Amino acid sequence: MQVNGIDKGAAPLKVKLKRGNTGQAVTVTATGYEPKTIVPETNFNAATLGNIVFLPMFAIDLITGAMWKYHPKRYMVELEKRR
Repeated sequence: MQVNGIDKGAAPLKVKLKRGNTGQAVTVTATGYEPKTIVPETNFNAATLGNIVFLPMFAIDLITGAMWKYHPKRYMVELEKRR
């Protein structure tokens, strides 16, 4: 399995993706199967709005990417056999 072209290990595998306003490309490969790439969608994390009152926390959310979340949190990738 690769995340943005960087090997992360063999599937099945649990990987933690960085949060941000764009998803990361995840490529799953297996011998005898066609590789499949997905880009999980990120959405605005509404909980961040509570931090606007305390501006330093909002800035931290902005810098760390915490104002974004992946939805859904888990993905099942099915590969097709090579022909």
